[in-house]
Amino acid sequence: MQRTPSMVAPSIWPKRRCFPWACRVLVFLWPALWVSAEATESRASEEPGNYTVQLGSFGSANSAQRFVEQLTDLGYQAYYYRAIVNEKACYRVRSGRFETRKEADAYRRQIEEAEGLKGYVAVERPAMSTDGIKQIEPEKSPVGAAQEDQTAAAASMKVPEQTEKKPQVVATYPSSWFLRDGDVVVFYGDSVTEQKRYCQLVEAGYRAAAHKYNLEPTVKFHVMGYLGKTAEWGLQNLAEVLVLKPSVVTLMWGMHDAHIQASLDEESLSRYRKAMTYQVLACKKAGIRPVILTIAPVDDSPERTYDKRVIDAYVEAQREVALKTGASFVDTREVLVTEAARVAQLTEGGGSGYFMNDEGQLNLVGHGLIAEAILDAWNIPR
Repeated sequence: MQRTPSMVAPSIWPKRRCFPWACRVLVFLWPALWVSAEATESRASEEPGNYTVQLGSFGSANSAQRFVEQLTDLGYQAYYYRAIVNEKACYRVRSGRFETRKEADAYRRQIEEAEGLKGYVAVERPAMSTDGIKQIEPEKSPVGAAQEDQTAAAASMKVPEQTEKKPQVVATYPSSWFLRDGDVVVFYGDSVTEQKRYCQLVEAGYRAAAHKYNLEPTVKFHVMGYLGKTAEWGLQNLAEVLVLKPSVVTLMWGMHDAHIQASLDEESLSRYRKAMTYQVLACKKAGIRPVILTIAPVDDSPERTYDKRVIDAYVEAQREVALKTGASFVDTREVLVTEAARVAQLTEGGGSGYFMNDEGQLNLVGHGLIAEAILDAWNIPR
């Protein structure tokens, strides 16, 4: 059968006067060239030195910055940058830069074992524009932006030199602060306190505020946390706390008193209420300002079978003791429950996994939320 002109694809087979064999060779080699280009791009995106570990992603720059500060206080070098995904801005917190994926993964495991944070190895890439990720670029800090503005101004005009003004020294602590000059704070409680993390973050937040207000950081902090102990045990051993001559004592007991009960035991709850009351009264008699911290929530994953109403009953008992004795009361659990509900809406799953590890213990994010609740209750600016 004789071919007609319509049977020939002009876009593939050009006319003979246009170097037909060269064009045909290019057509046959095009798939190989395409694969080669993709492989080159893939290798470029994973060049040595481009590996890092992502530890979190937040909806606001302030939240990301606070998480970076918490990581820095614990000795990790961290930063955050802004990314726009599906037309929404998010702020990703990352730490470290490594030559190989193996080194980055080892660093990721180290953080997970030490802090309970679950991160993943990521590859740093330059700014790009695609359908899924419209733009990714490092977030400029206010200090960096100010320096750029000053440099531009200096290039266009001469600015007279100004004498640097020394910050005004504040003689006394602000009266709105709960902490006072020379306070001695003891964090007293069970396994959550024994981990020390929220205690360290509260101290770091206080020191940052003192530096901001040009105050001498005279407040001292001690941590006395005991794994698996109850409020009754805490009452029996309160004398060890009083030896330190504290002016502030925080009391976080209850998780082991509740025993993660399947149903509420009124007798156990009554003993708990009495133990908490006697601890508060003993502190007040010694001139100490007691602070009751509520029980942290436990994992809300489906495999957990405890009754959350048991925890609610113990938190209500804490509130009653605070009202009856005049002790300060910080509802740290409410902060964690609220955050878990927010995360659950975003992830369509259990939100407590955001701040709990696989063993049902608080990770660094959870401790950070508790520290924020305490600092806010104590009117310590952040």
